[in-house]
Amino acid sequence: MREVKSKQIKDIIKKSKTNLIIWLVVALCGIGITFLSVNMTSVRGGENFHELLATGEKKENKQVSIEVTEQPYVFAYYPGDSTGKFYFLWDEEYIYIAFLSQKEFDRLNTEDIKNNHLKVSGITKSIPSDIRKLALEAYNENMDKENRITSADFDSYFGVLYLDQTETDPATVVCLIVG
Repeated sequence: MREVKSKQIKDIIKKSKTNLIIWLVVALCGIGITFLSVNMTSVRGGENFHELLATGEKKENKQVSIEVTEQPYVFAYYPGDSTGKFYFLWDEEYIYIAFLSQKEFDRLNTEDIKNNHLKVSGITKSIPSDIRKLALEAYNENMDKENRITSADFDSYFGVLYLDQTETDPATVVCLIVG
């Protein structure tokens, strides 16, 4: 290999190397931020959904999670909506309403979930009145007469928020754009 003697060519090569290093650093940062945003839910985890409901907070669009201990039970869906369905989810003690994708339902719908609990993360949303009505009907349909609840008791059983697993966290979107 021959040595370059021209000062102009040496300057061009030096600038190219500097630009290449800068672009490599920028590309690595972009890949890192994109990777982080894709895995944001597992990194952030979210607040425990029961603790949020127990405080009486009615904050929507908050990242929460539930450790599910029973197979989900579907009770409602919007015709033509292929993004997901409404389910009852249980942890060790409480029952929740969640909107899950088919993929997430398939992940949770295993006999092994009683022994190996699975975590579901999502964004909180206010329960619409039609879903409240359907949840109340579905719950009471499966209970004896003395264990049924009224619409006045709904908030104390299910809370005023549901977990929407299909909704994207705004912080994830920001990270994807920056990445």
